[in-house]
This record gives sequence, structure tokens and C-alpha cells, in this order.
Amino acid sequence: MRFPSFIRPAASLLCMALIAGSPLLAVDAPGSVVAKLEESLSSIDKAASPARQRLSVRRVIRDAQKALEAAGAKPERWAILEFQFRAQQRLVAMDEDSKHRKALVEIGEALIKAPKAFAQYRVDADLLLSQIEQARKGADANRGESLLAFVNRYVGTPAGPKALRAAIVMGLEMGDTRLVNKLRKIAAEHHSSDLEMITFLRDKLGGQ
Repeated sequence: MRFPSFIRPAASLLCMALIAGSPLLAVDAPGSVVAKLEESLSSIDKAASPARQRLSVRRVIRDAQKALEAAGAKPERWAILEFQFRAQQRLVAMDEDSKHRKALVEIGEALIKAPKAFAQYRVDADLLLSQIEQARKGADANRGESLLAFVNRYVGTPAGPKALRAAIVMGLEMGDTRLVNKLRKIAAEHHSSDLEMITFLRDKLGGQ
């Protein structure tokens, strides 16, 4: 399986660079499982050879899998899965081997099963899988409707603003004015007092 170019993790990382106004996830307490995994991932030697870097990322992913198995059905499993998803994205960005892409999709499919209370952990995986599904449909796909449905799944959750920002950025890239106007209305209805959202909209839509 090969990701279409417009959703390839190496290029977009789920629009993170475009919508990262403020961290969505709470910072894990020092010493927590995810905090330790984050530390391991961030400490990978960027001066090392690409092969050694890939080896280090794979090692962190294996550690995350062990932590996931140890967590069982505890709520912390969603935070671990979300970390594993991001780490796998990084591996795909370094090496687009089909087995790495397949593993990313499998992690995403597990992650989107997170209950609504943990929606903030599943939003990036949901967006990726939605876009992959649209790509499979090809010319018959309605990407605008898919993005609108994606946003509506997160309205009223902590992930709502992030989902909305991602969809607006993608709508603008697609030139879908109708979609952007619908998303603007959602922002006005649910985030009228959100200063970060207001700043984002002014930056992206100020000229419209």
C-alpha cells in the first residue's frame, strides 16, 4: 500500500505543522510511561546515520508496544497508542517501506476506537484514515463532505478546535469555498470566544 502524495506522512504529518497553535494533549507527568517514551524519541541522535536513526525509532516503537501490552484495558492505553502512532509516522517519514505504512494504518485503526472522552488522542489517526479512504474512492470521492463529517465527529470534544483548523487548511488548499464557509460557521457557533481560533481564522481567512 502506498499513501497518495497529498496525505503522505513524510510531507504533512497530518497537517500538524499547519495547525499546531497549542499542544492538544496535556503534558504527561515526569516519570509517566508516555513521558519516558517521549524522552527516548526526542533523544535520538540526529547526527547519527539515517540507518542508525531508523533503528532507534524502531526500538522506541517496540518499547511503546510493550507498554501498550502492559497497560491492557487501562485508559492510559490511548495515550500510548497515540505516541506509537506519531513514532510510526516518523519512521514512515524516514523510510516509506510498505511494511511501515501498513503498520501505521493498523495503529491508526486501533486508535480511532478510542471513546469520545479520549477523542484528543484519535484525531490525527482519524484524519489520516479518512483521507486514505477518500483516495481509494478516487474521482468519485467528495473530499469536502468527508472533511465536514470528520469535523462534526469532534465538535464538543477537546479535539474540536484542532480538527476544525486542519479541515480549514485542507479546504483552502483544495479551493473548496463552500466547505470553508461551512467550517467558518461551525467555528462561529462553537468557538466564538476562543482567542486562538479567532487568531487562526484572521490569519487564514482575513483576506476573504
